[in-house]
Amino acid sequence: MSPDQALLNMTLIQDREKTSRHWLLLASIVVFSLTAFSSVLATTEIPEHAYDASTSYSEGWECTRGYAKNSSTCEKIPVPANAYLRDYISRTQVPWRCMHGYRATGNVCSLIVIPENGYADERDTQYGWKCKRGFEKSNGQCKAFPIPANAYLVDSAYSNSWRCEHGYVAKDNLCIAHVVPENAFYTEKYGNPAWQCRRGYRPQADLCLKIEVPENATISETSLSNKTGWSCDRGYVEDSGQCIQPSVPEHALVVQRFNEVIWECERGYRAVDDQCEFVTIPENGYLRESGKDWACIKPYSQRDGECVIRSSGR
Repeated sequence: MSPDQALLNMTLIQDREKTSRHWLLLASIVVFSLTAFSSVLATTEIPEHAYDASTSYSEGWECTRGYAKNSSTCEKIPVPANAYLRDYISRTQVPWRCMHGYRATGNVCSLIVIPENGYADERDTQYGWKCKRGFEKSNGQCKAFPIPANAYLVDSAYSNSWRCEHGYVAKDNLCIAHVVPENAFYTEKYGNPAWQCRRGYRPQADLCLKIEVPENATISETSLSNKTGWSCDRGYVEDSGQCIQPSVPEHALVVQRFNEVIWECERGYRAVDDQCEFVTIPENGYLRESGKDWACIKPYSQRDGECVIRSSGR
């Protein structure tokens, strides 16, 4: 073996020994760590009324329901009579709650004494009870809410209240009958008491007067504004409190447009002054759709009241 070869072999042997020593050191560290962790687990004692809550990152324990941690032990949570443990307990909450019909007074649950016409209500933190509908609290009792005659109780989210019956108005905690004149009936206008005359009557001051309807007229609610209470039938006009038929010329018809009564000529006639004049249609002409004028058929054109064919040179 050459000297170089012997030197190479020696170097390889030394490297292998170093690698072996490194792996041996690493193995010793792992064994030591596992031994130490096992000893810690062995020394962590779970107290009575607790359960192991260790995870892969940490070790520990928690108390079972009804117990609370106190250093290294689990102490029972004191729950007074007529109470029960909460499902979730925060650090600021009392860990228990009184049963229905009881309320917390210090560290005990006292019986709620509910007066007649009352009922238990946990939302009332002062008394633990409320009065039934129609009653109100007074010196620890539920007294009937005073309602005047001709009134009825109404629902309110905060307190009792009452409202006068139909036909009555509230005044000085009383319900006074609203005065309605003869031939009228009670109603409300914008939430305020009022009255309205029956059909066939019209209001005047504090009365309802009978509407005197002339011939050829009918009662009209829309005519109450002009204080007559009636309007003339179709084809008639009012004149001095009566309904008369207006005079129309021959070949005319009475028509009503909105509130105005006028006359129009029949088809084939047109108005000239106060008369209806016949529309004379020339040869080769026809009556227009309006019925009041004529036009020429094509190719004729109007000229001097006739229908003629215009020559190309004219």
